[in-house]
Amino acid sequence: MAVSVVSTRRSVLGEGPHWDESSKTLLHVDLYSGDICWLDPQTLDTQTIHLDHEFVTLAVPYASNPRHLVVTTGTEVRKLQCDTGETESLVEVDKEVKKRTRFNDGKCDSTGRLWAGEEFTL
Repeated sequence: MAVSVVSTRRSVLGEGPHWDESSKTLLHVDLYSGDICWLDPQTLDTQTIHLDHEFVTLAVPYASNPRHLVVTTGTEVRKLQCDTGETESLVEVDKEVKKRTRFNDGKCDSTGRLWAGEEFTL
């Protein structure tokens, strides 16, 4: 097996890889920079959308429209419209302990339910 670099883009903390079959790209997040990234393995180009949130911890395309993503930022689940970069809050969790928790990572199961874990710090 040979290992090689496929992208010149460096992430601060890259997480949550997701293969997007519709665009044939590898979707992932750069948690600390707030970037959502798509790597095209054919061209080796990486496209990004930057969100002005403290953390972006997961991104998964909507089954009904892969240009819309469900993303988590801190303690919020948000909908991102990739073509405009606009987001809307869908739900916020753990508002009472917001300063000490944030989403960490997650995925959708085979029925489309989003499962996401939280990280708690003292």
